[in-house]
Amino acid sequence: MRYLEIQTKTVLAVFFLLTFSSCAISFDTNRYKVFRDDALQFNRNQELDTLRIDSFNGEVTLVTGEDNATLQGVAKTWAYGKNEDQAHKRLSKMEWVFTTNGNTLNLKLKGNNGGSHLTELKVPAKWNLDVDTGNGRITIPAGFKNINAQSSNGAIFIVGGDRIEADTSNGRIEYNGSSPDFNLDTSNGKVRVQLNGNWQGNGTVHSSNGRLSVVSSGIIDARVKSSTSNGKTSIYGPKLSKTSGTGKLSLITNNGHINITHGVSVQ
Repeated sequence: MRYLEIQTKTVLAVFFLLTFSSCAISFDTNRYKVFRDDALQFNRNQELDTLRIDSFNGEVTLVTGEDNATLQGVAKTWAYGKNEDQAHKRLSKMEWVFTTNGNTLNLKLKGNNGGSHLTELKVPAKWNLDVDTGNGRITIPAGFKNINAQSSNGAIFIVGGDRIEADTSNGRIEYNGSSPDFNLDTSNGKVRVQLNGNWQGNGTVHSSNGRLSVVSSGIIDARVKSSTSNGKTSIYGPKLSKTSGTGKLSLITNNGHINITHGVSVQ
C-alpha cells in the first residue's frame, strides 16, 4: 500500500500543548487518513484520586508518575475521509477533553470516524484507574490502587494494584501482582496470572476460548474450582481442592488447558 505524506504544523489551546499533523492517502482504498500528534497536560487545582479514560478506538499505555505529579502525555490521533478536506474536518473534531467530577478526573475522546492511541500518559501514583477503550490494548504498570480495565478488542496487561477488574472481548489478559481480589474475563484469548508471594484472596479467571495459567511464587491457600470443556487441569506444587483453603480461586475456560503452579521453583 502506497501513501503520500503531507506534513503540517498546528497549535491547539486548552489542554493540548502542541500538535503536529500529517496527511496520508491510500491509493488502494482511495481513502484519506490524517494524523495528529497531541501533547496532553492537566494541572490539578483540586484533590483528585481517580482517573477515568473513555476512548473508542485505540490503545492506552499508562506510566506511573510521582504522587503529586502533573498528569501529562502524548497521543496519536487520526481520522478518515473520502477526500482530504473531509478527513481534516473530521480530525478537527477529534479531541481529548478533560473534565472533573468530585475526586475523579475524566479524560474522554470525542469525535468519530477515527481514533487515538494514548501512547504514553503519566498518571500520579496511588490513583484509582477506570480505563475503557475499543480496538486497542491497555497497558497499566505498577503503582496504582483499584484498577478497572475494559477493551472490546485488544489485550490487557496489568502490574500491581489492589482490586483488579479486567474484561476484553477479543484478546489475552496478563496480570502480575499480589491483588487479594481480582476478576479477569476474556471472550477469546488466554489468561496468565503471576502472583507474587503467598496468596489467599478471592480471584476469578474466565475465558471462552483460551488457556488459563496461574503461577505463584508462594503458596496458594484457597479453595479452587476449575472447569474446562476441552482440556485438562494440572496442578504443580502442593495439593489444592474445592473444599479446603482460606481464599477462593475460580478458573473456567470453554476451550483450553488450566495450569496452576505454586510452592515450587519456577525457572
